[in-house]
Amino acid sequence: MIDEGLDIAENEIHGKVEINVGIAANPNANPLEPEILKIGRKAHLGADFIQTQTMFDIELTKHFLKETEKYNVPTLVGVFPLKSYGIADFFDKYIPGVHVPKDLLKAMRKCKDEPDKEKRKDLYDEVNMEFFAPFIKEIRKTTKAAGVHVMAVLYERIFEPLLAETM
Repeated sequence: MIDEGLDIAENEIHGKVEINVGIAANPNANPLEPEILKIGRKAHLGADFIQTQTMFDIELTKHFLKETEKYNVPTLVGVFPLKSYGIADFFDKYIPGVHVPKDLLKAMRKCKDEPDKEKRKDLYDEVNMEFFAPFIKEIRKTTKAAGVHVMAVLYERIFEPLLAETM
């Protein structure tokens, strides 16, 4: 409908409409080669950007970004700060290809044991900052990533400190 000058409700669209076509990618794929080939096909069809699945492994992230440079498509690396141990454990066990580092899981498990709810929130924030701030800084410093996509579902309070720490 956009190419007809109408929106989804068939209202007239005024002005120029620009659409960016993004594609999803999973740097955690094993083996990685078929994922890189799929990205290449999508890039050749005109993808404007790549957005990745959540990443926890910096070396795997850097390897993936190096492999996709040849397509010259900006890439946003997905990171998912973990609001609780339950979420961390779920990601590690049930999200295909995603493995939360054992040290991070252990730190999250310790936070879970804090009986005071406010202190527990603060501990989770500290653990996330200690893990993700250096991760994001490393991506910014050593790769050609276009940016980072922070997926903090129901965990908005982490955005401001994470942004302040990584800029």
